[in-house]
Amino acid sequence: AKDGTIFVSTYDGSHTVCILSADGTITTLAGGEERGFADGRGEAARFFDPMDLAMGPDGRLYVADAGNHSIRCVDRDGNVSTVAGRPWEAGQRRESIDGDLIVARFNEPCGVAVASDGTIYVGEGDGKRVRQIREGVVSTVCRCEGPVRGLFLDESEGLLYATSGNGIITVAVETALQAFL
Repeated sequence: AKDGTIFVSTYDGSHTVCILSADGTITTLAGGEERGFADGRGEAARFFDPMDLAMGPDGRLYVADAGNHSIRCVDRDGNVSTVAGRPWEAGQRRESIDGDLIVARFNEPCGVAVASDGTIYVGEGDGKRVRQIREGVVSTVCRCEGPVRGLFLDESEGLLYATSGNGIITVAVETALQAFL
């Protein structure tokens, strides 16, 4: 964060979003040992494999919650809410579905990046796509040959870098945003 706070997610043994202090102390902000899907505050909230974090322009953290196939939001008080997506039920075919926030579905979001205008970019592992959440709508920016495991947004250049398979894919963000202007 701009104030020097370091946030980390854990998903091996616990499913949390934590704060790493300058002295090396780790404090749980939200989530706990038990995995699950629940909005709430602090340890009452539940994640299932939170893979990546990104700070939004509003100071909130956006979390790629891979096991819950959703994008979650955590404020500085540890309040967790779901931005888009939800867990798939047993037997359901997992897929990437574009549409408004209530309809849209994700297929293992592993990477997340947030632009200064609040646009959220999502990299999907099993879905093999880069998606965006903008003005209440989830849409596919590009399809990739392999799983997307991480994202890096360079707004000064108008580029989004996605790690996919054995390489890095570069996406011109301005092109992706033009469809919504």
